Amino acid sequence: MKGRRLRLYGLGLIALLVVVLRPLAVFYTELLWYVSEGRLAVFATVWKAALRVGLLAGVLFFAAVYLNLRLARGENWVTWANVIQMVPRSDRVLRRLALLAGLVAGVVAGTAFATQWPAVESFLAQVPFGLTDPVFGRDVGWYVFALPFYRLVHSALNAATWLGALVAAAAYIAGGAIGLTQSGVKVSHRARRHLLLLLGLLLTWKAWGYYLARFGLLLSPRGIAFGAGYTDVHVSLPAYSVLTALALVAAFSALIAAWRRSYTLASSALVLLLIGSFVGGWLAPGVVQRLIVTPNEIARETPYIVHNIALTNFGFGLGRITERPFAVEDGLTSADLARNQGTLNNVRIWDWRALRQTYSQLQEIRPYYHFHDVDIDRYVIDGTYRQVMIAARELNQAKLPADAHNWVNLRLKFTHGYGAVMSPSNAVATDGRPLFFLRDIPPRSASGLTVQRPELYFGEVASQYVIVKTAEQEFDYPAGDANVYSTYQGSGGFAVGGFLRKLVIAFRLGTYEMLFATEIRPESVVLMHRNITDRAKKVAPFLVYDEDPYVVVNEGRLWWIQDAYTVSSGLPYSQPTRAGHNYIRNSVKVVTDAYNGTQEFYIFDEADPVIQTYSRIFPGLFKPQAKFPAGLLAHVRYPVDLFNQQIEKYNVYHMRDPVVFFNKEDVWAVPRENFGGSAVPVEPYYVIMRLPDGDREEFVLMQPLTPRGKDNMIAWVAARSDAPHYGTLVAYLFPKQELVLGPMQVEARIDQNPEISAQLTLWGTGGSSALRGNLLVIPIERSLLYVEPLYLQASGNNLPELKRVIAAYGDRVVMEETLERAIAAALGVDGRRPGPVTPGQPQPGDNPELIATARALWVEAQSALRRGDWAAYGRAQEELGRILEQLAGSR
Repeated sequence: MKGRRLRLYGLGLIALLVVVLRPLAVFYTELLWYVSEGRLAVFATVWKAALRVGLLAGVLFFAAVYLNLRLARGENWVTWANVIQMVPRSDRVLRRLALLAGLVAGVVAGTAFATQWPAVESFLAQVPFGLTDPVFGRDVGWYVFALPFYRLVHSALNAATWLGALVAAAAYIAGGAIGLTQSGVKVSHRARRHLLLLLGLLLTWKAWGYYLARFGLLLSPRGIAFGAGYTDVHVSLPAYSVLTALALVAAFSALIAAWRRSYTLASSALVLLLIGSFVGGWLAPGVVQRLIVTPNEIARETPYIVHNIALTNFGFGLGRITERPFAVEDGLTSADLARNQGTLNNVRIWDWRALRQTYSQLQEIRPYYHFHDVDIDRYVIDGTYRQVMIAARELNQAKLPADAHNWVNLRLKFTHGYGAVMSPSNAVATDGRPLFFLRDIPPRSASGLTVQRPELYFGEVASQYVIVKTAEQEFDYPAGDANVYSTYQGSGGFAVGGFLRKLVIAFRLGTYEMLFATEIRPESVVLMHRNITDRAKKVAPFLVYDEDPYVVVNEGRLWWIQDAYTVSSGLPYSQPTRAGHNYIRNSVKVVTDAYNGTQEFYIFDEADPVIQTYSRIFPGLFKPQAKFPAGLLAHVRYPVDLFNQQIEKYNVYHMRDPVVFFNKEDVWAVPRENFGGSAVPVEPYYVIMRLPDGDREEFVLMQPLTPRGKDNMIAWVAARSDAPHYGTLVAYLFPKQELVLGPMQVEARIDQNPEISAQLTLWGTGGSSALRGNLLVIPIERSLLYVEPLYLQASGNNLPELKRVIAAYGDRVVMEETLERAIAAALGVDGRRPGPVTPGQPQPGDNPELIATARALWVEAQSALRRGDWAAYGRAQEELGRILEQLAGSR
């Protein structure tokens, strides 16, 4: 007996550790982390908000269960006690049972509803949008902030009442107050009155639900367009109003029946409510839709399509898109080329997918280093605005040798990545490999950029905790046959402290080694939440984070910039994305120090009411854009995730005419290209270019578009990233009556070119494979230049080398060894090809001095062409043209 009791005590202790101590350890270590990050106010705000909501919900559900069980005790408690075999069979024991049931319900419900604190806090701190809905005339912010709150309260009251009714009915059945007899169902007077009162409450909540459903019609997915349509407004809306009244009448009838023995009024009201629900909720809308709306759908639905178009454009910021005509002209002059030298000098020939493989082969140095991604950015290199490819060299502990997977290595020694790699996007070495602005370990620079603090303790790959400032030196970087070691000198993390604190931390981290490791000292520091996205979510979980944070070199340090979005699914009439939201703003940019892990949140869209609301909830969390570090501001870019969503909507919602929209006459699509032997969608790409009406080169994110089901181009959209135009978008529209080649049509012309096709076939039979990179559409003035890099990869060798560049312009498709030669050949200015500017042999009567000058200018132009100096090339060409005119006039 004694041994059995000890086993029970042991099991109870284990249960206590799991149920109580584990959450306490998590709470304590999270508190330490928030304090170390200077985010105690955020931690306190979230916990206070969650506790408030959880306590309110817990009290509600506790009261629903406990009070209903207490009210149900009556004359049959003894019988109920017999059923559950309680000893002693006393009213006190059953009261305790009711108390326990209420506490369990309260804890479960409180825990579940505590996670809904954002809906409550947003309701209390809401900021109006300044835009009203077209049906009820309410500010659309009411649907974003207030309606979710009211729905939350309604669901809590409804669920609590249902739970109370179920436990009360169970108690009455268990106690015999409700049962079957030979004459039918027996219900005691007390049970009847109690359950009718609960029915009255349920019908009251039903009435409130019908009332809220009126506003939910503006978020209805049925119909020709998202939001309330003709049938919703003219049938469902009045039907919900009638059903609200009927539900209230039914509730009042149930309350009357609770005090009178007649059920006639209550049953009649319930039947009427059921009939009204069937007629108003299903029959009438279906009949009206089929007989009135469908035969005249355009006329009936036009006003609501207009609402859908307007609010979808608002929800996705499409109003920021300026549309401009773009009539294609194939006739670039030397002056045009000179004016667009910055564009031509920055044509990207390195596809990030191929380049990541090349970086991995050439610059990972050791197998445990990893390039998670290759990002595209721009830097001023030697006074020139250059587009570059950059990747952070992070540490991937999973790639350590199997026999090195021990606790000391994983937690104390291999703690961080090291440095970054950068190369120009438009240059290649003679062997087909990238040139490097930044490379190797320790970092070597050929661009004037310096990285004095190359260690990456925080990044996209880092996920597990590490302990630094221990007696065990950390692996810093490899140096030949030896290694260099270091000790963390940053400000991130929190101290291990004394034994009790260490014990709690070890319990939370699930590691006993920490307790016995002699290398760990009180001043040792734990670095947790090292993945930068997870780290940001710990501070601001209400934001949605971009999938592509990117590394930046600034002031000798490595930084991460990540875009964050405010989203909502509550904007009336706005068409949702596949993810479910129908409002999005890139309101925040997060900057993370790769060494210390410190994060700052900067507001980049002060006009967004959602971020204004969160700023009220978390005062001090967000900083204004004006305080964004100047050195990093030059690397802010328009995010791809947002751009993709805007393009998806713009492809449909550029149609402003409701009739055209209804017929879907002019739907656009993202074109496809040939990559890796398959047709894939063209991803948006960053380029440095001068817009057709711009006065200088700038960094833009670009997407060509085609008509749905067609391959010809219909438009291209550019999102601008440089100040002072950051965040503005321009759509250049091609004339619909002219054919402008799209990417797949250019790909087809490449495949049909006999010289290119023969070369690709030859490479494919020589043990190598040719990999075609992104086909870039490069607008220059009013012309379009198409450029596609071609990589050669030997069989069994994951090292793509850039061997050719394909360019297309007008009716020319060429393949050359370098970008400069490909552009020159495509534009018809290659010195190896006869053209109108190539000087001929002297003829009788020619001026020898002018001919000599012409020859010198021609050599100067070709030299500038090989250098990629389009300004010098243009000047030489213009001067050569004047000389040739003089020669022609002297004959």
